[in-house]
Amino acid sequence: MILSFQHIVSGKVVGPIDVCIIGSGGGGSTMAYYLAKAGFSVVVLEKGGYFPPSELGKRELAMLTRIQALTILTPTSGEHTRVSLIAGECYGGGTLAAEGAAYDFPEPVKDDWEKLGLKSFSRRNKKLYGYMEELNKILSVQAMKWEHHNPNNQLLAIASEREGLKWKPSDRAVTFCMRCGNCTQGCRYAVKQDAANTFLTWAQEFNTQIFVGAKAEEIKINLTGAGDEEYKHRLADAAGAAREDILREIQNRANPYQTKFTVTASVTDRRAPVPKGGHPATKTLIVKPTVWYWPQARSATRGCS
Repeated sequence: MILSFQHIVSGKVVGPIDVCIIGSGGGGSTMAYYLAKAGFSVVVLEKGGYFPPSELGKRELAMLTRIQALTILTPTSGEHTRVSLIAGECYGGGTLAAEGAAYDFPEPVKDDWEKLGLKSFSRRNKKLYGYMEELNKILSVQAMKWEHHNPNNQLLAIASEREGLKWKPSDRAVTFCMRCGNCTQGCRYAVKQDAANTFLTWAQEFNTQIFVGAKAEEIKINLTGAGDEEYKHRLADAAGAAREDILREIQNRANPYQTKFTVTASVTDRRAPVPKGGHPATKTLIVKPTVWYWPQARSATRGCS
């Protein structure tokens, strides 16, 4: 269910729910789908607005300023580089404004990440290859067809072959490309497998609630538990009566509260023109997770993510 400014009253409280996800792009949408499918109740907060396919893929400037964050027009700067970064700000996030190109993690990149401490991205982690294979399958990732390359790229490919150079077409998460050339303005034909057409749609089949125009303003931690860093280290070094005292302390901290987290968001109508004063009408949305008590908590992952 997609809910916007018009669907809520100010001060609306949502909950109890198991997971609150901030951002509906590639990461947030994937989490929403798999967690909802696993049986968790999920709420997604998206700062940007929702735009159906019929409104996408039109005037470039008009669409880019609606589906991307304004930071896209503010390049990062360095001594030798000046790079603009794509940051989505709409239902579907950056996947809506991307070309649809899909790349598995290159082996040298995984090696670098492993050196930095990201052991799960090691090329020796066979599960990672299974995850990538699964994503490529469900997102219909396939090599771009020859006839979909423009004449310039076709000439480059022919010249590379004549010179003995290897080349390969880019992989894209697209079921049937209409070749309109407006991918970065969103796909009006809904054939690009962005988050809006895939994970967010699938997550809603498991009763996920998605609030658009909802900017998370505050995440309040009401209490800590045995799985949190402070108590995790204390419990690891404690035994006997000392351990019982720590567990009793955790229980005492839990009793006054109904929820572990409270997320407060301000909701605006992202489809309405910004008033001359620059201050659009705002409603308050409060998300409360499932009641969480130690040691009855079902798992340390329940709560807000």
